Amino acid sequence: MPSYLHEALLELDTFGSAIQPQVLGPDRFPLVTDPGEARRCPERAVLSAMAHGAGPHMDEVLAAFLSGLMKTDDEHVKMYSTNG
Repeated sequence: MPSYLHEALLELDTFGSAIQPQVLGPDRFPLVTDPGEARRCPERAVLSAMAHGAGPHMDEVLAAFLSGLMKTDDEHVKMYSTNG
């Protein structure tokens, strides 16, 4: 198993059923700080904002995300807004 995946076996019931979720840390998500990249690939900008929006690059990440969102077509905006 790759080192970036965290192991945790979760028992579901008393019959031995269990799952082992694969959890990725922020180091496995892109750091998008360029507004142009955020406009070209809003999905990457969303992941970047979620993973790095409270980290040391917070201002750059969120500025790129918002700049990219302002220039994104209406269909993409609906997917990433709470009012969509």
